[in-house]
Amino acid sequence: MPTAREISESGAGYQPLLNDQPILNDKITVMGFEMMKNDDNWHWVFTFPLEQGMEQEAKEKFAEPMLDAKKAWTAIFTGAEGSGNSPVKTGMTRKEFQHAVFEEMVNIMIGWRCGLNLGTHVSIDGDELFLMVSLENDEAKKEIAEITEHRTTIASAAYKEVDIKMPTDRKLGSEFFEIAEGLSLDRIYLRNATMPLLNHYPATVTYRKGNANRFEHFRNPDLVQLSESRMQHFFNFNSLVKYKAINKVFAVHNWNQLDALHQQGWNDPQKLIYWPTEGSTDNVSKYFYSEIAFQFHWYHLFTRFMAAPALLSVVTFLLRHFWASDLHENSKITCAFAVLICIWSSVFMAYYTQKKNLKILRWGMKNFEVSAAVRKEFSDEYRDSFRETAQNGMHWFLCCIFIAETLGITFLIAALRDHTEKEPAGMTWGISNVTLGSTMDYLVTINIKVVDKLWTALSSHLTSKENWRTQADLKGAMVIKLFTVKFVVFYYPFFYTIFLKPHIGDGCGHGGIDDCVDELNSSLMFFFITQIVTEMGMLVFQLARTCKAVETEIDFAKKKTGGSKQYSYLELQAKAAPYGTIEQMNDFMNQVVSYGFIVMFSVTLPFMCFLCFVTNFMYNKLIAYKICYAHQRPKPVGCEGIGSWEYIISVLSYIGVFVNAYIAVFALPLMNDLELTEKIIIFIAAEHGMLFVKLLIDAAFGDKSTAQLRIEEHNDDHIHKVKNGKTGGSEDVLEIHVATAAGAVKPENPYNYASLKKKEEQKVMMMMVVVVVVMVVALVTLVMLVMLVQ
Repeated sequence: MPTAREISESGAGYQPLLNDQPILNDKITVMGFEMMKNDDNWHWVFTFPLEQGMEQEAKEKFAEPMLDAKKAWTAIFTGAEGSGNSPVKTGMTRKEFQHAVFEEMVNIMIGWRCGLNLGTHVSIDGDELFLMVSLENDEAKKEIAEITEHRTTIASAAYKEVDIKMPTDRKLGSEFFEIAEGLSLDRIYLRNATMPLLNHYPATVTYRKGNANRFEHFRNPDLVQLSESRMQHFFNFNSLVKYKAINKVFAVHNWNQLDALHQQGWNDPQKLIYWPTEGSTDNVSKYFYSEIAFQFHWYHLFTRFMAAPALLSVVTFLLRHFWASDLHENSKITCAFAVLICIWSSVFMAYYTQKKNLKILRWGMKNFEVSAAVRKEFSDEYRDSFRETAQNGMHWFLCCIFIAETLGITFLIAALRDHTEKEPAGMTWGISNVTLGSTMDYLVTINIKVVDKLWTALSSHLTSKENWRTQADLKGAMVIKLFTVKFVVFYYPFFYTIFLKPHIGDGCGHGGIDDCVDELNSSLMFFFITQIVTEMGMLVFQLARTCKAVETEIDFAKKKTGGSKQYSYLELQAKAAPYGTIEQMNDFMNQVVSYGFIVMFSVTLPFMCFLCFVTNFMYNKLIAYKICYAHQRPKPVGCEGIGSWEYIISVLSYIGVFVNAYIAVFALPLMNDLELTEKIIIFIAAEHGMLFVKLLIDAAFGDKSTAQLRIEEHNDDHIHKVKNGKTGGSEDVLEIHVATAAGAVKPENPYNYASLKKKEEQKVMMMMVVVVVVMVVALVTLVMLVMLVQ
């Protein structure tokens, strides 16, 4: 057997401990390119630079002494269980360091510590060595699952063995009914072409080897997760990249399972006639795990629910143009639409909460956040220190700076618009006022887009440097800070037009409040269409960029090798960009922003509802296609829902009640004849009435459906029996070979961090809710005071 050093130096295709050789003649077509399918069984890939494919300048740098070799080695290897003994010597070159890292990694992974399978592949242009990793050994799977306290579900066969019904979300009397919801993705792994996706809700338990035969099989994302946690116990992925020991590391997309999702229609942009059912994300969770699955669960539910306001917008259009005889009749129709939108948003959020909790149960994520892994960057000593307070305070100060910029630019644009309308024949900055006035909508949109991109990059970077305990905490903080600014950036220009402009200076012009409503509709129409076009365009651009990069590499390799080698699927994945937290948040942000416009401003421009409903189908398909084919596979991450986004969407729903009530009372001709005092009384009554209806809807639905209560009660009553079988089984934890790993993978928890985390999260959320609601109430109060003074 050649040594790891010999493998890394030669770039040979030697595959140690490889049980299943890739089928080199198996061809697939991805984004129009034919390539070799070589992803089978692999879960991770590390790409190492190869000297033989380097340019002369790179070779010279590769041969230079590495001054920080000892520091880099310590950062990369943890030293766990006697591993990572440093071979670093004075004067060691970067080439020697990389070979030493490669050799140590291989020895760790194929030895008794991990039991992983390895393989190597040289890129088509010969400049990279792919070290491919898979977790295939059954004993290694069980060992690692027990060490990491892996969450798993009880198999259907375990329920049948003890004559207990598997709980489902359909029950009549005492009987649970099974319903097939299409084909299950498990059919790929189990090689059962007709395996149905049933509405089962098995109990979730912590993995124990003694009960292994009673648990569901390890799915592909489970193995990706288990192998990563075991490898990270011995060496740090981020440090490997930081110190240039490797070029990159990524989780491997599995083509067969992606193809099954494609046949289902989930990630196929050509199948636009695809109604996103409630069960359509169950297979997504079996491949991507719950974080991505919950993202698409919200997308799909939002799209389905948008059918109602889209239909209402069509009905409203027909009534306004073919039934209403005057402005008062139109105002009545608009008021009715406003009431229905408020009720719709309340029902949507209440229904989503129920369905989300059912998915948490079905995907085995109940109480997941309590056991979430601690970030290695977290320092308990740093928490609540002066430096941390100053760091967080500076971040919020920057939030205020960006908000102030938006307020200032909006005021300036409004002043310019008024100036150009008053003096249409004049000139400003050498530009005719007519021309300048026609660009105001463009300036608002440009400012929104520019500030949005700048703040996303800056805030995301700053949050990543903050001292958050878990990845979920970090992501939640990032979402809150991003959206606090984006709320003002996206919505304030339109708030200004309808709330403040009518009472500042000359107001809305000769037409009164009606001119402001017309201006609002014009700005909304331009921005909403621009938002959709630009975001769709960005998705297409990302796909085109990946295609171009692949095409360039294939053409270069053909010239270099004379066409003797074929491009592979793993090389495509290496060329693709990661689908990280920021990318995921941007995709979700676009949908949340659209939701905000629907609940707050669709009352004046109902066409937005129809446009949002129609474009959501293509938008969701493009995101799914992008994640599957134009990006590296996201790491499988567990979570309980969409996190902070749920609070943000709820806040938008409440603000929508204020805005709709205000527009209905103060911006529509229906109540023009009433005194200001009467309008204020009607506004307060309408707003409080809708809030009361919203609270009634929330109370009527509740957090849990009857189906969920029955499932939880059934599993709680029978968990011991189905887990241990007729013989009673043993719940003793068997002695594990690498017991010392448990402490590193799952650190001890001397404090009640779960409770602290919940309190911190609630504190942040409540602060956000209070700040936003106070801002809106203050704005409405200010407007009323101005009107009273006038």
